[in-house]
Amino acid sequence: MKEIRAMATNVTDRSLNANDISVFTSLQTDKGAVNTNPEFTQARRLSGTTKRTIAYTESGEIKNNQQGKQQIQDTKTYPTELSTEITQQTKDFLVAAIHADVEDNSITDTDIEATATGFVIPGNNLAAGEYIFLSGLAEEDDNRAYYVQSVAGDVVTTSPAPSTTEAAGSSISVDSMKATSGTSKYYYTIQERMLDLAAAGDVSYRTYLDSQINSMTFEIPESSICTATPSFVSELPVNSNAAITGQTDAVNDSSDVVSAVNNVAGFWINGVDSNCSVKSMTLEINNNLQEDRSAGCERVGYDGRSFQASGSLVTKAYISDARDWQRKYENGTRFNVAVELFWPNDDRKMIVVIEQGVATEHEMPTEANAIASNTLSIAAEESLVNGKTISVYSNF
Repeated sequence: MKEIRAMATNVTDRSLNANDISVFTSLQTDKGAVNTNPEFTQARRLSGTTKRTIAYTESGEIKNNQQGKQQIQDTKTYPTELSTEITQQTKDFLVAAIHADVEDNSITDTDIEATATGFVIPGNNLAAGEYIFLSGLAEEDDNRAYYVQSVAGDVVTTSPAPSTTEAAGSSISVDSMKATSGTSKYYYTIQERMLDLAAAGDVSYRTYLDSQINSMTFEIPESSICTATPSFVSELPVNSNAAITGQTDAVNDSSDVVSAVNNVAGFWINGVDSNCSVKSMTLEINNNLQEDRSAGCERVGYDGRSFQASGSLVTKAYISDARDWQRKYENGTRFNVAVELFWPNDDRKMIVVIEQGVATEHEMPTEANAIASNTLSIAAEESLVNGKTISVYSNF
């Protein structure tokens, strides 16, 4: 038998690094209580973790001896900001950030038809202005996303229309998981785990209750990796460095990181494919939650929500209509803009929509040899079509 000579070294005194820290979330069933036997999902992140921010106030006492004044520990806040790359996990954070009302209007049946203007979908609950995802059609190119232009009973007119008509008979799926900005609450239990050889099981836990997403950014650049940053505020720490009794971990999300080149199917303007005229997009969501404190209470309440959404858009200026976006800015023209993401490994798709935006700023480079693109700041407002501001559509 050969002797194993190389043995790993036992190390107990190295410096802590970022790989020793992880963040997990668990969506709560009830506000004010950690779920019984909670299941945690690890947050895929670039940076960020839970924090305890402590404010001090200085005593105003007159010190005749001219010595330092007493520093008094005052308020504590518990923020968590996670810098992430966009994955399928991002959908859950977006839904929570917009306090979404969620509907599943998906249908799978053998009586669905593809027509020259759209589809016949018996029993559908669709409405104009929504997005749907078709699969199971014989023409592979028609298995894609569509914008619903109108609905008259079972007849759904879409943009674009399918390239090939198809009679009923095959099993066809119309997927439409719809999440629209609303007033539903999403509270999380957030947990930081840190390698700590002084703790039981070599892991130190910091857990926070009743955590909401106060703000979130969502960025689709021209190239490279797409990113998102959800920022939470927590009301109360669980005063223990131990795990929650009965807690377990869900299977980690393993979906591909979204690349602007490989995973962005395109942009839509007013329900029409932009045909590469949109270069990039950002979305910023802010719930503007206000602190609500009481003397003698450790809990920091957050309420008084005042929802806002804004963003930016960079578009090409074609000489066929060079002032198109400039006129939209000058005339205060309202428009609908959406970005479609896809994951080819499991055929999952997601569309994030600013339902009604107005350009509040417009810039165009004029330096020598510069590409004269339109750079627009966007304010999102309640849509006159569906009464919503931000929507997320997906087939998962």
